[in-house]
Amino acid sequence: MISPDEARQNDIKEIRERVQNGESIRHCAKLYGKRESTLRGQLKGAQTAQKGQESRQLLSPIQEKEIADFLRHEERCGRALSRSELRDLANGIANPDAVGITIGRNWPDRFLKRHTDIKMKSSTHLEAARSNDTTPVLLLRFYATLSSTVQELKIIPSRMYNMDEHGLQEGLTKSGMVLGDALTKRAIVTESDWRNWVSILESGNAEGRRLRPTVVFQGDCLQEQWFPEQFPDWGYDVSETGWANQDVCLKWLRETFLPSTKPKSPFDWRLLIVDGFTGHLSIQFRFMALFHKVRILYLPPHSSHITQPFDVGVFGPAKAIFKRLAKPYAGFNATAPIHKQRFIQIYKKATDKAITPRNIRQGFKGAGIWPISLEKALEKVVEPSRPPAQDPAPSTPQHQRVTSRVMPYTPKTGNELISQVKELQSQKEGYERNLRRLGTKAAEELDRLKAQNTIERQKSTFLQMEIDSQKPQPRQKLVWHPQASYPGPEEIRHARKLKNERLEKKRKREAEKAESRKKNDTIVVAGESRS
Repeated sequence: MISPDEARQNDIKEIRERVQNGESIRHCAKLYGKRESTLRGQLKGAQTAQKGQESRQLLSPIQEKEIADFLRHEERCGRALSRSELRDLANGIANPDAVGITIGRNWPDRFLKRHTDIKMKSSTHLEAARSNDTTPVLLLRFYATLSSTVQELKIIPSRMYNMDEHGLQEGLTKSGMVLGDALTKRAIVTESDWRNWVSILESGNAEGRRLRPTVVFQGDCLQEQWFPEQFPDWGYDVSETGWANQDVCLKWLRETFLPSTKPKSPFDWRLLIVDGFTGHLSIQFRFMALFHKVRILYLPPHSSHITQPFDVGVFGPAKAIFKRLAKPYAGFNATAPIHKQRFIQIYKKATDKAITPRNIRQGFKGAGIWPISLEKALEKVVEPSRPPAQDPAPSTPQHQRVTSRVMPYTPKTGNELISQVKELQSQKEGYERNLRRLGTKAAEELDRLKAQNTIERQKSTFLQMEIDSQKPQPRQKLVWHPQASYPGPEEIRHARKLKNERLEKKRKREAEKAESRKKNDTIVVAGESRS
């Protein structure tokens, strides 16, 4: 469809040819329905009134053209925007960092006048959620769309990405088989009562590359004391519920996905596969993705356990290892910052073992996303992913047989003591039975002391961890705006430095006050009066 500006340029071109062939400007003005003075100005290159006002418009012509293209794209995808959503989109482009500043309510009308190829029209709703009976139809439609999109945009595995969100509780542990008294049927294991929710945005491509995750804590703002001394350079954010929202997802797109997946050629498209719940993907998210040549493909509703690569091959092993690593910390209470610090440390260890290139590739393959395979989804039988095989635990080294050449020496176990006694008996005859009895008793005592020492060390470590967990943590807020980037390690360390400086000043003030009180605490002895 030809835009009004293109139609005007075509008319001016035809009129200029007519005038050069001898027709009068007055005749051409009547023929094309224009005022003679206006036509003379246009032939001389004068700007139209609309063109002259472009510098005063809220958005530039290029930005408005991108919005018009985006409106047509969203309508084709079944997500046509309303008038209020158009205002929100324009405001997000014009005032990305402003708070409380919005464009006028009449701006959409002026936008539609400038873009006659876009109009307001009534909509007809199509039910998004289908019954289980029609799920195969939805899967067939999705994989057909996936195949056509890959062919149309020439998508290769390195440019095919999946983003998914999963959640964990900060004190989550795993039930399982444990050791205990044979007379009872079940064992009651202490579990942490801390139940704050943390969600994580994980993403990767079909080649097995993992992008840096975004950890979303529950709260109003990030605080310095939530981070351990050493923490990974991930994205960290907060929300009221601990789940990702539109602001969190938009920041993930802007700060993580777009910079770290930039293709070599600016003409190459990227494919981002997400679940069918669109509440997290705002209009600004979809517009920014399309602007940077990122095609979003939604999975069918209620099918993430079949079609979501990270659900199929990654999250299962990660959660299993996380629960196992979190179990030693479940037996005692701790302050909220300590829970968050441990969560970061444990999740880092768990995902280093579970979210591997091999598991990511297996997730894409098991879901039938790459290589594209509808049969994988229709079978609805996906091999459960297992945690990667771990090296067997080191076995206790066998003690070498004691010989006379290495005797005598301090025994470390009861068996070593008995071996030495036997060796002595073989060298000198006539040792009494009391020597054997003494050796046996010494061996028993050594074993008892060694076991007791090991248990006491574990108790001491456990109690020290509990004491450290319950220490109050001074707060230092990390200040930022919803549109700001993720806090980096430098910003967090700077906030920690400010907190330490504040605490040091407080300690100095208290010391000065104590010193001042000592000087003022003088004892006055009243002298006896003499007559």
